[in-house]
Amino acid sequence: MKPVIGLAIAQNARVIANKYLVNAPYIRAVEDAGGIPLLLPAGKSGGAEAYIERIDGLLLPGGEDVAPMRYGEEPLPGVDYINEERDCMELSLLRLAAQRGMPVFGICRGMQLMNVCFGGTLYQDIPSQVSNCIEHLQDHSIRAQTTHHVNIKAGSLLQPLFGRETVRVNSYHHQAVRRLADGFHAAAEASDGIIEAMESDSGTLYAVQWHPEELAPYDLKWDCVCGVPEREWMNPVKSYYLIYFGFTCPSFKEYYFDNETEFEIEVIDTWNMTIEKQGTG
Repeated sequence: MKPVIGLAIAQNARVIANKYLVNAPYIRAVEDAGGIPLLLPAGKSGGAEAYIERIDGLLLPGGEDVAPMRYGEEPLPGVDYINEERDCMELSLLRLAAQRGMPVFGICRGMQLMNVCFGGTLYQDIPSQVSNCIEHLQDHSIRAQTTHHVNIKAGSLLQPLFGRETVRVNSYHHQAVRRLADGFHAAAEASDGIIEAMESDSGTLYAVQWHPEELAPYDLKWDCVCGVPEREWMNPVKSYYLIYFGFTCPSFKEYYFDNETEFEIEVIDTWNMTIEKQGTG
């Protein structure tokens, strides 16, 4: 039976009023990994307890800044849109999932929220708080392009997935983990020292600062992967959603490993079609 992966969503009045929003690549990536995405809307009535009983794994996506008061600070200039409703719901879901030993994967804001939830702090604004920092906020029009490198930590789960020490990632965030929460370890860092991935010592909570869902094969553009070895793209995209959930979710692992060969063929075919469409042979 396919696992149900809860995907937390919320309204964002800054983007559009009275609409619950989620980027399609999150949903497609979970589906392609063999899961069933279940949207979990934040609301004034809560609902985290009811939601958590219906899912096998939790995905915390990117989005607006986490409220600085959650880690004992006043907002700096530029931190001007806070979504308390979303913060409350996602923190409740995360705590409940952790209590149950449920696998949780955080992406971008999801990583920052995970760190804050367990007692860590954030850089509210990387350019103004980190000297000699690199650019972490690439333009949203190039979401599927990789713009900087991260260094994978030895002994992390990411290391065997990539099979290399340095990889390229896409990146659009102005906040980041500052003091890492107790019970977690850094899994990857950028050249300026910013933590780009984190894993819990318990082995059930994982997060990355970049956006693997945007790097899935159906979103690849040849102009952003030209000259990049196939392994650097294909293996990690599959691994994030299959391994992070799969190692700790029996039903997910059972579904995936029974269909591994078929999935590999499908991914390679998609890669080849992408190249052919661009006329690169």
